[in-house]
Amino acid sequence: MAAGNAHRQRYREYTNFLRANAAGLNIQVAPARLEHLRSRVNLERNKFLFWLVFWLLIAMVSLVLILMPLAAQYNLTLPPGMDTYAERFHDAVVVNPEAGAVAFAICSGLLFVFAVTVAYIPIIANSDSLNDLESAHRMLKDIED
Repeated sequence: MAAGNAHRQRYREYTNFLRANAAGLNIQVAPARLEHLRSRVNLERNKFLFWLVFWLLIAMVSLVLILMPLAAQYNLTLPPGMDTYAERFHDAVVVNPEAGAVAFAICSGLLFVFAVTVAYIPIIANSDSLNDLESAHRMLKDIED
């Protein structure tokens, strides 16, 4: 975590440098350094995006598992393959409660809450760093153009 904070501090310094000197920078002067800086900024930015997408996909899968018994309960139309699974899951959870199915439904609900929380906590906690990374990314694109 300390290494991540050090990297974020470095990117913040890079961003401040770019903000102060964007007009005077020339991509031809130090192309290797600017390309290295751009790749590092993109790598850090993509890590945050991957983290968000990964955990939101897990949240979506668990949300589908939560909504399946509800869809069967209220006779909502589902895709052909999913409606039979929804009916079975609804019967196992609501009509004739089975311990395993009820536990699975509860775990799906808890997993949904956990996945959404894990997806957004680092983004909320590091919002300043993310704003700096996005700003640096835009400035580097503008400098290259």
